[in-house]
Amino acid sequence: MGVVGADGPEPPAPEIVRLRARLYGGRAYASELARRGFAVLVHDVFAWGSRRFPLEPGPGPDASEPDRYDLAARDHEHVLAKACTLLGTSFTGVLASEDLAAAAYLRSRPDITAVGTIGLSGGGARAALLGALDPGIGAVAVAAMVSSFRDLREEHVAAHSWMLFPPGLTRLADWPGVVSAHAPAPLMVLYATADPLFPTRGMHRAHRQITEAYRRAPDRYTGAFFDAPHVFDRPMQDAAFAWLADVDTTAP
Repeated sequence: MGVVGADGPEPPAPEIVRLRARLYGGRAYASELARRGFAVLVHDVFAWGSRRFPLEPGPGPDASEPDRYDLAARDHEHVLAKACTLLGTSFTGVLASEDLAAAAYLRSRPDITAVGTIGLSGGGARAALLGALDPGIGAVAVAAMVSSFRDLREEHVAAHSWMLFPPGLTRLADWPGVVSAHAPAPLMVLYATADPLFPTRGMHRAHRQITEAYRRAPDRYTGAFFDAPHVFDRPMQDAAFAWLADVDTTAP
């Protein structure tokens, strides 16, 4: 969904304007980061943006394109997950491999001094996984995508992408363990306490688990709670951007 986060050469389509208003406070937040002096890469990964599922035949024409795409993705993603399994990987693994390649590209540039990652929802899951898998990531910020697995109920599980459920993960770690796997590297988690996709109890359990993972470097983890639904609105963005501007990515 790179077009939602970043402005392109053409004015955004009306449905993108509406989606930004609903989830991002009307702001193309990647473009805002660039205006604040960050070098930003927003790439289309497997199954999104220019690599999305076909919409025809799809949901009715009265639905907006983002809503139609969400429905198409829900109907097709399980097939992709099965295909990835047949190929010896997972849907999560394919997305993570592309993000690892993107981070490696950024580090190859002489004008980049440190690489961080930030995202909302599925983008937050990708940010957390990249931080867990790539020791070269300097800082991670995750918005509205952190809860303990043990507190998820059926309706929470059903609402999420296969990206959040790579096969075998729970034999090794709860989701907060993945999010904090890069400790003591800087980590910010923005919890949206009115988010229907995650239980509040699970968010608070995750916060406690991550705090414990950072017990030897408590100043390098920031958990911020917002009375907000499943969004990355302007107050959340401003908190994350200020944290990114000030964070120390050198080894503790």
